[in-house]
Amino acid sequence: MSREGTSFQVAFDGLASALNRTPAEVAGTAQLQSKCLDVFNRAYRRGYNKRSWEDAWDGDTYTPASGFVDFSGLKDARRFEVWSADPRPAGNSAYGVRYTTTKGGLTLTDGETSVFILSMPKARKFTTTAWNIATTYASGVTALFTDGHVYESLQADNTGHSPDTEADWWQVIPVLDVLLEFTTAYASGTYLLETGKEQAGAQRRSDALIELEDAAKAEYFRLAKAAWRPKP
Repeated sequence: MSREGTSFQVAFDGLASALNRTPAEVAGTAQLQSKCLDVFNRAYRRGYNKRSWEDAWDGDTYTPASGFVDFSGLKDARRFEVWSADPRPAGNSAYGVRYTTTKGGLTLTDGETSVFILSMPKARKFTTTAWNIATTYASGVTALFTDGHVYESLQADNTGHSPDTEADWWQVIPVLDVLLEFTTAYASGTYLLETGKEQAGAQRRSDALIELEDAAKAEYFRLAKAAWRPKP
């Protein structure tokens, strides 16, 4: 089963350390913070899109309406799979469900009354903008909460709902553990490269990409005997 992940603030503070800065230095200078956030998001997206990481997948049970499952529940998933039940637990008896893709959703071909859909969303962008109790958030907007996690608003007109306790309104966006070291290393290399330290930055990025390949191989073998594993 997938792991919970790391809070954005912990990962972002790691980037500060990789640049020989303190978190307070980064937070105290708007231009520096903005640049660090930019390279962090770019590095994370590169690592996230490298392969179909197990921890990136989410799943939920859906009840079809006349054999149809609306795409709205999957949001912007870049990949998805349809099963009779959650295929991830060891010893499960889940089987793949047949379907056809139609405008706006999936049409199941064998009349299932309940299905479990695994989906992998697109890489999210993290933010350093703090959550404010008085701000009204639209669906899809992100905010950094006091626990260090970035949360995404799940509904429109989202005002006064605490991200850490109101799951109907907010969803946490963790930094995948498997991408933590790569992201800080590649992001710091990009920062150095783009601020005039080309040789050091290029070397750091090259080393980070090698580490990412090693992480992908380790994940492959970790899941080799699992009941379910994502396709590369």
